Amino acid sequence: AQAGKPSTFNLQLSTLLRLVVEKIPFFALTALFCAITWVVQRKEGAMLPMSDQPFAWRAENAAVAYCRYLGKFFWPENLSVIYPVAGHWPMPVVALSILVLAGISVVAVALARRFGYLLTGWFWFAGTLVPVLGLVAVGEQSMADRYTYVPQIGVLILLGWVAGDLAGRRRYGPVAAACAAAGVIATCAILMRENIGYWKNTETLFRHAATVTSDNYAALGVLANLYLDQGRLDEAIGEFRAVVRLKPNAGKTRSNLGAALGMMGLFAEAADEFQAASRLQPDVPEIRFNLGKVLAATGRPDEAIHAFQESIRLNPKIAWAHINLGILLNQKGRPDEAILEFQEALRLDPDNDTARRGLGEALGMKWR
Repeated sequence: AQAGKPSTFNLQLSTLLRLVVEKIPFFALTALFCAITWVVQRKEGAMLPMSDQPFAWRAENAAVAYCRYLGKFFWPENLSVIYPVAGHWPMPVVALSILVLAGISVVAVALARRFGYLLTGWFWFAGTLVPVLGLVAVGEQSMADRYTYVPQIGVLILLGWVAGDLAGRRRYGPVAAACAAAGVIATCAILMRENIGYWKNTETLFRHAATVTSDNYAALGVLANLYLDQGRLDEAIGEFRAVVRLKPNAGKTRSNLGAALGMMGLFAEAADEFQAASRLQPDVPEIRFNLGKVLAATGRPDEAIHAFQESIRLNPKIAWAHINLGILLNQKGRPDEAILEFQEALRLDPDNDTARRGLGEALGMKWR
């Protein structure tokens, strides 16, 4: 370098620092929105415990997901609104995925000086996918097509500049590139029209998801709850049982299955499901309450009394738990205890006629 003039290295470093500093506000905004997302998702219960999805699973899935997203980009077949978590991927699949990612990254860096768009496009794709790869587990999907809307811009940058470079080196290159682009757009339009049809309603969307993926307990669970809400109990029970086969430790699903079975009058089976759900989710008072109702319906009053007492212990403000417990205590000839339960129910719900009648019966038994 000439005397008094900054060296090329210093100029490059200065430029790099300026480019980094000007982007600090964007990094700050990113950190802020990450924090907001973390707080909201955790409050809503969408954050899964580490025990449900160990970090090794998440890291494996992240590597494989990169390649799956690329595959879906170039061959958009069997798209699904939700892809189930696969657990441990086979090690050859994980190793191959890592090799592919490393290979593309090495090529992009090696050719960065000559073809800068390779570096920009690839690391745009790779970098913007990081927050949605499931390294921090939110929800039960292994991947989701909607997460690629922004990352795919990087792949399009890469492909667009490659096509431009290649087209510029041939006599009829621009014409060929334009024809190829038109063909791709037409194909995408046809595929888009087909896929839009699956978004007609919740049932068609998640039925398609269950069809094009295997063991998709998340999609089946949505269908089961939909059928339950619509009163299609036979179908709901079938879907809930399919989910339980795939994920037997899903406490909420087993509780919902119990509710559907109870509505069908299958109280013994419902009791089995509520008991399983209460073991899986011991701190949910509604499960104990529902267990108490079906146990009472199957002629098991002592067990039902215990279930209602547990429900009240977990949440003393469920008026109907006090009422049902009071009714059973009346039936067992324990009016003093029943009176206390009905009085508490009326304190919580003063206009409840069932509680008032039960209290009258208990008082009548007491003074007979």
